[in-house]
Amino acid sequence: MIFETERLIVREWRDTPADLDRVFQIYRHSEVTRWIGMDQPLQGPDEARTVMARWQARYEKNEHKYGPWAMEVKASGVVAGTVLLGPLPEPSDGTEGRGEIEVGWHLHPDSWGHGYATEAATGAVDLALNQYRVAEVYAVAYPTNERSIAVMRRLGMSPRGLTTRWYGREAQCYVTLPRQRAGSN
Repeated sequence: MIFETERLIVREWRDTPADLDRVFQIYRHSEVTRWIGMDQPLQGPDEARTVMARWQARYEKNEHKYGPWAMEVKASGVVAGTVLLGPLPEPSDGTEGRGEIEVGWHLHPDSWGHGYATEAATGAVDLALNQYRVAEVYAVAYPTNERSIAVMRRLGMSPRGLTTRWYGREAQCYVTLPRQRAGSN
């Protein structure tokens, strides 16, 4: 377990049939993948293993400190989606990276509207700021992704405007600072 919230257990994804199936079920939906820069939704269950292997490599590269993690609902045992915490990619706008840390979330449509993204992201931001002593945490989303932008606001993050700094696309950028998080609890 990475951390726990009132309703969620945030843990590593496991190479089990249940987790592999849930990864496929989440990322086969275009209404999920269209917001996260995937070229296309997953086409078959075997592709879930490839996604999980890439995540595991990323997790190991960061010495198990950061990663995409499963957010499991305590009451049902169902994985609602993925919460991410980790370094943003090198800037695509030609500027030098500063090791910025990002929080993100991808939920299965059957888990939308329950507050799981906000709850898991709050735990991830708190982990970054309080245990990892990260100076600030970023979140980015397509400008038309109103659901994710609403989560950023609920997290107490401050808007920084549009940027093309990461991912080679225009995105709304929000950031939280330790003093902002402490004031929003």
